[in-house]
Amino acid sequence: YGNGLVYPYSESAADVTDQLEAELKAHGIKIRTGYEVKTAEALGGACSTGGTDGAAGTEEAAGFVINGKLKCRYLVLALGGKAGPAFGCLGDGYRLSRSFGHSVVTPVPILTPVEIKDFGKSGLSGIRAKGSAILLKDGTEVFREDGEIQFTKFGL
Repeated sequence: YGNGLVYPYSESAADVTDQLEAELKAHGIKIRTGYEVKTAEALGGACSTGGTDGAAGTEEAAGFVINGKLKCRYLVLALGGKAGPAFGCLGDGYRLSRSFGHSVVTPVPILTPVEIKDFGKSGLSGIRAKGSAILLKDGTEVFREDGEIQFTKFGL
């Protein structure tokens, strides 16, 4: 779109997930889903700047343990933010990221709904389009945002 965002041709987030899973499987990487991660710890030298050769200098010593019992050689943190509690994104990823020494900037909301009275009758719910949102004060433009607009049953 020219605004730094990249979307799949289908514009479906599910296609991104499907492609990632296909690539992981093609490389023999096991995928585990439906598992709530409460804690994750590095074993050996897994997070040291000296590589992943482990505390004792052996490959076996490095890796990660999740919830104190599930061990893995590599760990990818793809945790989401706080915007999707219905999908299990409660902000726990920030805590996990910090536990590995990552810095986390203060999260701020990036999507803000605009509710429009009786908009549900418009028939536009579910449609996305490129457009502009313009804030006027006394007829003068004070802010403008260009990008994608998602129409919902209650507004934009």
